[in-house]
Amino acid sequence: MSGYIGDHGMAIMSQRENLEFEGAIESDCAPLHGLVDAMLDACDTRILDVMFGEQLPRIC
Repeated sequence: MSGYIGDHGMAIMSQRENLEFEGAIESDCAPLHGLVDAMLDACDTRILDVMFGEQLPRIC
């Protein structure tokens, strides 16, 4: 998240509880799967094994 710390939480809570505000409250979160997929394609996965202790799930 790159916006104010409460924006994401308030955006989620306002949707769950049907709260309305004068101004728009939006979460600044975005999906990361495309970025992570590109990183895995460009990176030697042995580096990730060292960084994460082989905790990443293997899908292939």
